[in-house]
Amino acid sequence: MRKEVNSIVFLLMVLLSATSCQKELPDGIGNYVVNKDGQGQTPASPEISLDNNSLEFSAESGSKAFNIKSNTSWTVSSDQAWCSVSPTSGKNSGSVTVMVSENTQTSARTATVTVKSEIGILTVKVTQNEANAAISLDTSTMEFTSSSGEQAFKITANTSWAVSSDQTWCSVNPTSGSNNGSVTVKVSENTQTSARTATITVKTDTGTRTVSVTQNGASEQVSLSVSDMEFAAGSGSKIFSIKSNTTWAVSSDKNWCSVSPTSGSGEGSVTVSVDENTSTSSRTATITVESATIKRTLAVTQNGVTPTPTPTPASQDRTFTVGGVTFKMIAVEGGTFTMGATSEQGDDAWDNEKPTRSVTLSSYSIGETEVTQALWQAVMGQKPTSDGPQWSSTYGLGKNYPAYYVSWNDCQDFISRLNALTGENFRLPTEAEWEYAARSGNKSRGYKYAGSNTLGNVAWYVDNSGYQTHNVATKSPNELGLYDMSGNVWEWCQDWFGDYNSGSQTNPTGPSSGSYHVDRGGSWDRSEGGCRVSRRSSNLPDYRSDYLGLRLAN
Repeated sequence: MRKEVNSIVFLLMVLLSATSCQKELPDGIGNYVVNKDGQGQTPASPEISLDNNSLEFSAESGSKAFNIKSNTSWTVSSDQAWCSVSPTSGKNSGSVTVMVSENTQTSARTATVTVKSEIGILTVKVTQNEANAAISLDTSTMEFTSSSGEQAFKITANTSWAVSSDQTWCSVNPTSGSNNGSVTVKVSENTQTSARTATITVKTDTGTRTVSVTQNGASEQVSLSVSDMEFAAGSGSKIFSIKSNTTWAVSSDKNWCSVSPTSGSGEGSVTVSVDENTSTSSRTATITVESATIKRTLAVTQNGVTPTPTPTPASQDRTFTVGGVTFKMIAVEGGTFTMGATSEQGDDAWDNEKPTRSVTLSSYSIGETEVTQALWQAVMGQKPTSDGPQWSSTYGLGKNYPAYYVSWNDCQDFISRLNALTGENFRLPTEAEWEYAARSGNKSRGYKYAGSNTLGNVAWYVDNSGYQTHNVATKSPNELGLYDMSGNVWEWCQDWFGDYNSGSQTNPTGPSSGSYHVDRGGSWDRSEGGCRVSRRSSNLPDYRSDYLGLRLAN
């Protein structure tokens, strides 16, 4: 009995102890709980959910939040830099703030916010609306000097744009772009005295902006191509050029000197015309070119008419002997004649014989015949060699045949040696002297050929020569007693070859330079037209031929 009582007391003590210990164990141990009956409960499953799966923002910067309901840990991230989240991690339920920066573009944009936990991934779609199109320029005006140059302006924009200029002298680069950028404006030199303007237009889909460009005018400029002009006594005209960037007027201070046009602008040409000066004295005029601020002058001088000289008496004919060879120089009295394609030359005349001109010559002497092979050898001290005259029986060989196959340069060497031997001043005749002598000077009867209108009487030419030279002085001479001025061989003259002009001349010597020297008279291989007294030809100074020789002058 006593044992039974003790057992009952022990059981009562155990029950009292269990009752006093009825409470939950910590959730950290698998959320395991003990109920009032002292029995264990199964752990809870992880759960997570969001109260919103999309957020929409305006273009401005801002923030919004969504809530997480959860009984587990989680992390949050965004896939776009302009969209950030806070906090980026947590546990159990909580709130996440989504922040967006300003959208300055004209298109909407999206981001994805991702919430990760042990049971999976949840997302929130973030949409931010586009900004209204906007553009601005850092200036509305630009100013340039008259020189070429460049400047730049800046564009602040959130959209695409195009740039253009309404003037070709003003260009832009680039001509299109998007968002912020810089545009370079280039202008070419303004050579005019007035300023000019251009408009730069910047266009977008929603409107335009403009930049006004002004380029200052240049200082006035006026320059002339020459500072003076000289005219012969006859009437005539010449032209000078004006280079300018403004308007100008032209005038002359003398009635005999006129200008045309009398005004203009920019670059231009002015013709100066003078009347004939019948006086023996020269005269001058001043041409004035004026703009609003600049004056330029040009001096015009017109020579007086040359008095007709009294012909100097002809010296006596002279005879010379060199190395046993005798030759004769015929005196030619000076005078005035018409040189070129005179009427008796008819349709045979060439263009290079025109226009005719009046020529006055002083007295001189000219060889009675062409230089012979005998005289050439006596002076040069040699017979024909490979580098000298190539004479042969084919074209005429003998002491009284003309020296042919000689260049103009060879002739200069021959004359230099002849002068050293004689102490004289021999030379080649000028072209004018040659033609005056061929026409027989002041004894001329106006023949077409040298001494006759019938060529066969005075010349060896293609119809009677047998295709070779002949002994000199075997045909009739002209009125001065000169032989073979027509035909046999062409004869070198001292002059460079050049075009004729119509002005009167005294003792002309031809152009100051050139490429070809004149030869005259025709030869054994020429027809009648090639042996006329006005017929002209020319060759290079070092040219040699079997139809080309020389005649002396003094």
